[in-house]
Amino acid sequence: MIGGKLLAGGWWGRMQHPNYLGDILMSISFSLPCGTQLGGYFYPIYLTILLIQRQMRDDKKCSAKYGSLWKDYCKEVPYKIVPYLY
Repeated sequence: MIGGKLLAGGWWGRMQHPNYLGDILMSISFSLPCGTQLGGYFYPIYLTILLIQRQMRDDKKCSAKYGSLWKDYCKEVPYKIVPYLY
């Protein structure tokens, strides 16, 4: 916990939105039976874009709400959705 308010342990200690990564991985798994047909991958692409935009909005809201605690949290947990990538 950072400042008694922000969870920085477990999966939330590795990335800020592990639940978003789970949603993206599930949507990809639903599309894998489509093989090479690109139309079947519309949903995971759409969901990934949606969740990245949501993460950006959450980042602004949390920055306004928590102030310096949010900056400390971002230093401790730098990855947003995918560890070592984003």
